Amino acid sequence: MPSNRSCGSIFPAKAWKKMEFASDQRLPELIVLDLDNTLWTPELYQLNQRRTPQARKDIQLFPDMPRIFRTVEQATTTGRSAPKWAVASRAQNKEWALELLSQFQVDYGNKKDTRTLLPDIFDPKHIEIQGGTKKRHFQALRECTNVPYHNMIFYDDWDVNLHEVSQLGVLCCHCPNGMTLDIFQTSLQRFHELKDGNSDQNDGCNWMGYII
Repeated sequence: MPSNRSCGSIFPAKAWKKMEFASDQRLPELIVLDLDNTLWTPELYQLNQRRTPQARKDIQLFPDMPRIFRTVEQATTTGRSAPKWAVASRAQNKEWALELLSQFQVDYGNKKDTRTLLPDIFDPKHIEIQGGTKKRHFQALRECTNVPYHNMIFYDDWDVNLHEVSQLGVLCCHCPNGMTLDIFQTSLQRFHELKDGNSDQNDGCNWMGYII
């Protein structure tokens, strides 16, 4: 069974302003996010069901998310491909979720480099929004991306989802109050530590199935 271990902060949040990936930093190939109370707030079911919600008015990204997206992009400066992004959500209204993803924009440093979450950051093929166990979400992402489970990392506010997905060998990270820079920093450090000194002999590398 995967271990349920916690891991404290490695670096203070202010260090992120100058963070760069080391040349030997082991990074996941696929970063998977839940939506409600992980990527954004409030949760969709809490909204007025009579009208379509609007990004930045009815729903807000958690404040650290734009910097997290930009930080991942920095991986390309080390001569390698940046990790891909994906969604694994049980949001009750899929149409609303997709519309909001297409409305949110992230500034990458100047007005000429502003990207929408969908389709610029999230590939539409990497969006899994459906009911049921999130193991099914990850099975679909595994088939679509060809990324093995032990090269994925998953963020969710509900620990039940984390326990299920970690059994596949995915490193899972708890975001009880939404995604933060500190959680992201800690999870990448833990991913590197687990990868370092371990071989990826098969897709069932359950030594990656920790919950942070």
